Amino acid sequence: MEKQKSDINEVVRLLVGYVNSKEVHVDPDEVMRSWFDVSRSIRIYRLKRAYRRAVRLALLTVSAAMIVLFVGFPLLRRSAVDPVDSIKDYAVQTLPVHDSGNDNIVLMISDEERIDVEREEAEIVYTAQGDLTVNSDTVSTKAKSVDTGAAAVYSQLIVPKGRRSQMLLSDGTRLWVNSGTRVVYPQEFRDDRREIIVEGEAYLEVACDIERPFTVITRDFNVIVTGTTFNVSAYPAETEAYVVLVGGSVNVDNGKGEEVTMSPGQYLAVDSVGVLGTPVEVDVAPFVSWTHNMLIYDNESLSEVFKKLELYYGRRFVVEPGVSDMRVSGKLDLKRSLEEVISVIAYSVPIVCDEEDGCIYVRPE
Repeated sequence: MEKQKSDINEVVRLLVGYVNSKEVHVDPDEVMRSWFDVSRSIRIYRLKRAYRRAVRLALLTVSAAMIVLFVGFPLLRRSAVDPVDSIKDYAVQTLPVHDSGNDNIVLMISDEERIDVEREEAEIVYTAQGDLTVNSDTVSTKAKSVDTGAAAVYSQLIVPKGRRSQMLLSDGTRLWVNSGTRVVYPQEFRDDRREIIVEGEAYLEVACDIERPFTVITRDFNVIVTGTTFNVSAYPAETEAYVVLVGGSVNVDNGKGEEVTMSPGQYLAVDSVGVLGTPVEVDVAPFVSWTHNMLIYDNESLSEVFKKLELYYGRRFVVEPGVSDMRVSGKLDLKRSLEEVISVIAYSVPIVCDEEDGCIYVRPE
């Protein structure tokens, strides 16, 4: 085993020496995207195998991944990928393991400190002084001053289906976090930048700070602002993500040389491989109505409506083909029970809903 590790280390050392001798520049975002995928694979493997076998394969996988990265991106320096102080790397290394028996909102303050919120909604507030409250209860944290030379302290919020949360970050930015969403963020922002990661959907009112642009990082694109209001939806399981700008201005960058500047009242779609669409004018109300516990839909298919209800209420719907293409328009008050909401829909379209084995089947009447 020791000889195998020694051989691997020697290969890595020679590769590092080779690439550092070349004067070829690389896009750090592209390097990070590739490292993000490699790290995810290693993380998943470790969860499935015994510790000793996982470590052995992880060493081989990392070495192979470094070869791929060095060939595709000849200059990989520590400044491009910082394993200690990269929010992307932290997000991969702390991928949450699904616990089918726990549907609480989870706030991971640190690797050692976790808070479970049993309510349907949670309000999380960070002050500029480093204080943290959860639903008005003060939480003891180790607040620390942050400068450009210190390593950031990251936390994450995990909101399962059927739950929602609001969060006030230390810079004054407010987030509404939708069901089925994970947000990774620093407890305090640095002096030179503000970055968070969103996997799912969030509505943001970004506090204005010209000197420190605010970046929302998703799997396939980044949204860069200094102070504005917008909604970003980037669920990993969906084939299309989007940004809707309510006020101000944002730049959307996919890290592949494409960048789009949006104006208020515009919608921008991003496909499954990160290709940016063309901004189009829309009524923003339906896209942000979830923040007010409302669902507004205009000539939308019933399959899409029930997909949103599944997310909001945390219940699984099976929509039969005879129903999925029905088009509906209207408004639903999501503060009502699911049974009341289904009754409102059934009043306007000929459908019936039956619960079987924990699923709700939606069929033609």
